[in-house]
Amino acid sequence: MKHLIVLIFTVAIVWASGCGRSNDGDSLTGKWRGNIKEKGKSTLVELQLLEKNTGIEGSLTILTETGEDVEKGMVFPVVQAQRSGNALKFIVPISEGKVDDDALAVDLVVEGKKLEGHGHEMREGSERLPITFTWQE
Repeated sequence: MKHLIVLIFTVAIVWASGCGRSNDGDSLTGKWRGNIKEKGKSTLVELQLLEKNTGIEGSLTILTETGEDVEKGMVFPVVQAQRSGNALKFIVPISEGKVDDDALAVDLVVEGKKLEGHGHEMREGSERLPITFTWQE
């Protein structure tokens, strides 16, 4: 009986720590590829996330040519990431890592291997841009 209790306790600790989780909607950790749509143009991006007990860390990389503000290959940090149930919110600072009017505020819904929602510049009156990501295995 003592060994059974130790086994159950060990399994509970491993389960609670998230070890061995695949991306079945429980974890955001991994690589997500998606599109940000603006004015009829779609920009391919990659979102790298690492979900920890202390929070969510990550980066957003531009994978296609976009125009004036950002260029292909640019990598931006993900900051102030918060997850509440199936809601994920974060900010992508565009100007030298500063959270200012040019930063992109992102609101997504987590649906298994898909993240879907919108983003907008933090300046007042900015347009909401549709964003969709799919988890990459």
